[in-house]
Amino acid sequence: MTLSSRMIVTMLMKGKNMKSLTKKVTVAALAVMIFTAFTLVPQTAFADTNDTASAQSSTATTETAVAPKAPAISFTSKKTSSISMKWAAVDGAQFYRVYTAKAGKTNYKRVAQVTDTSYTRTGLSDNTGYKYRLRAFYTDENGDTVFVTSKTYKATTAAKAGRSKLMNVAKSKLGCAYVSGAEGPSRFDCSGYVYYCYKKSKASTKHVSRTSAQGLYNQLKRYNIGTSLSKASKGDIVLCGSSRSSISHAAMAYSSTKIINAANPRKGVCVMPARYFHIVAIIHMPMKN
Repeated sequence: MTLSSRMIVTMLMKGKNMKSLTKKVTVAALAVMIFTAFTLVPQTAFADTNDTASAQSSTATTETAVAPKAPAISFTSKKTSSISMKWAAVDGAQFYRVYTAKAGKTNYKRVAQVTDTSYTRTGLSDNTGYKYRLRAFYTDENGDTVFVTSKTYKATTAAKAGRSKLMNVAKSKLGCAYVSGAEGPSRFDCSGYVYYCYKKSKASTKHVSRTSAQGLYNQLKRYNIGTSLSKASKGDIVLCGSSRSSISHAAMAYSSTKIINAANPRKGVCVMPARYFHIVAIIHMPMKN
């Protein structure tokens, strides 16, 4: 039951009193409320049901597009010049790409693309740390080629026998005194310590003469690999000074951030951070197997 605007105007024109009009308007409003209660409530419940179903359908669609699990690398062999690795096959993977960076570096480069689930990298430096990441490429539900990336895995190549002997000799002299001009066995200056360790261990295929820090560079500069310890192997000769023509200190690489050396009269033979020195050359000595 409704009361149209035309009926209201007609009533006013015929002089109906306001009391009668108010009564009819009130009755009309009540009728609208009753109509709404009986017709709109079922529609709202149906809409809620549809919205829920729609949300469930959307969720289900999202769940079916879950990416496969990223591959996990395990190292099967770590030799002096090679590292071998393998991983479990990734569901739907068409091929894999192997990326690597040296320890302490963040710029990864691609070194291989394979369809198998194993890879061996050769031509590496001995006793050197490397980082690896693996990407598995597959086709998604839209037909696009996409990938999942593994976390970072670290491996270090084995040290040659000569290098291991060299470091054993070097560490056995930790705590010995620094004395200018001394070359062992219990007192050393910086170049005397390097000379003693190489002579005692017989680690290198090349002879190291008893000379100054500058003399070591002049004798062995053809083996210079630059100034970054991240490229060095343990026992490489580290030369410090203001320039390659003004070298004042000799030490040996201990890690990617530290050196082992006969430092000074106060510290003697010790391991210390390389950041205290200005490295001008690193001599990568050839070692015996």
